[in-house]
Amino acid sequence: MIDQRQVPFWFLQDYLALVANVDESFDAEERIRLLIFHHAELNYKLFGGSRCSLCNSAVRHIISVAVEKNGRETRHQCLCTRCLVGERALSQRVILRLGRAAVEYKPRPEASITKRWDESQVEIEIKSKAARQHS
Repeated sequence: MIDQRQVPFWFLQDYLALVANVDESFDAEERIRLLIFHHAELNYKLFGGSRCSLCNSAVRHIISVAVEKNGRETRHQCLCTRCLVGERALSQRVILRLGRAAVEYKPRPEASITKRWDESQVEIEIKSKAARQHS
């Protein structure tokens, strides 16, 4: 017999409202991202999770991931958060797919890459933070 899992009423209500596009305040890409998330959460509540294709850790949301690196595409059944973030950092393109819905992530612009601080920058930041707290 199949294990019956309970889905909270509020969650199902939010999911169906997204599907019906009741709240038109979201742009198309944000709505698709939320639909993928809610559908994956619904599948988790009904059927459970899976394992990461790369590190074999537990994964709650089973969303297929296509990774494009050096002109080659690799597909994964699902990735944990840590592996997904790593693939986003190293790849030209990462696409999350659930049915016909897809969300594409591209690398961040070069200007937004964080740089390691040296000791003088850390001291300056600590002093300015302390000055702000005392004023």
